[in-house]
Amino acid sequence: TYTYNLPPPEYSEQLVLFDSLTTYFIEPARPRQWSRRALWTELDLAKKVPLDAHVYACLQHSKKLHAAFDISLLGLLRADSDGVVLLLEGAKTHLPRWHHALTGQGVDHDEIARILARLVFMPRMPQEQLLALLQISDAFLDTYPWGAGVTSFEAFALCLPVVTLPSAITVLQLSLGQYRQMGVMDLVANNTKHYIDLAARLGKEPLYREAMRRRICSAKGRLFEDGAVVAEWESFLRAVGSGA
Repeated sequence: TYTYNLPPPEYSEQLVLFDSLTTYFIEPARPRQWSRRALWTELDLAKKVPLDAHVYACLQHSKKLHAAFDISLLGLLRADSDGVVLLLEGAKTHLPRWHHALTGQGVDHDEIARILARLVFMPRMPQEQLLALLQISDAFLDTYPWGAGVTSFEAFALCLPVVTLPSAITVLQLSLGQYRQMGVMDLVANNTKHYIDLAARLGKEPLYREAMRRRICSAKGRLFEDGAVVAEWESFLRAVGSGA
């Protein structure tokens, strides 16, 4: 019979914990190798993002940019004055909230304008362009309380370091599971300050960033086309079907 786990008090449904990531994911093909200058020209970013900027990708649906995540997003831009965050264009709806949050932190009007100008909004794009952007980014920001899903697989496929704060994620702690699967836990933050510090370090310190890229590259194969995922789902579904 399949082994079920007693749910914690906050769960009303039956909780079942898998040993695997629960997702059989095929590693995407690597995109064409772009230089940053060439990609910026292709995507009309040359006037928006300096070539030497520290680029943080947060290319998530706007609904994942919860107000709880603002402290990390805005804190990172304040911690790294050369940092630029790439967002999808739907995130523009959050600009008034971010302006209000910075005002509440006592940031003056001119500085708020400079900070928000380093949020760069991208249109929806084909996967190949998304992968190209991830490939030349310096770090990927996992959102909370709703964490990344497919995009974290895509980031890891390109050896892009992902910063995550699992204690704040209530939906889909996938990045934590992926790091556990790879045996790389360096970029799992303990709190919001730690999250900001880790992300800013990836942006500011090329040697650290490259060291993390190499570690992810050497272990990322454990994330893709994992037969154990299929076997575990088969075991679970057979158990459910038999009433075990």
